[in-house]
Amino acid sequence: MKFTIPKTLSVLGTPYIVSVEDLSKMEIAGYCDYSLKRIVICKTLKNNYEGYMTTVLHELFHAVFQEAGINQTSIGSDVEEIIVEQMSRVLFSNISLFKVRK
Repeated sequence: MKFTIPKTLSVLGTPYIVSVEDLSKMEIAGYCDYSLKRIVICKTLKNNYEGYMTTVLHELFHAVFQEAGINQTSIGSDVEEIIVEQMSRVLFSNISLFKVRK
């Protein structure tokens, strides 16, 4: 399936650049670099729509936590990880609700 990979995402008014890189040595699907305002997705997901999109959503929610100051609270990174993982799965499974219909 062909799909468009976004180049930038707006996170509460802050642009985050999205890039696809080889992360195979790190053994991760993606990461969010708060200081550089970047979301990096592993290139092995490039042809896997569900894997790519859930990873983008997952890292996008980490960026939301950062920009909103939520990760500065006492929730802890383990709780943040659970929340962003579940939010990305729920949003992806309901993504058809957000498609523009003509």
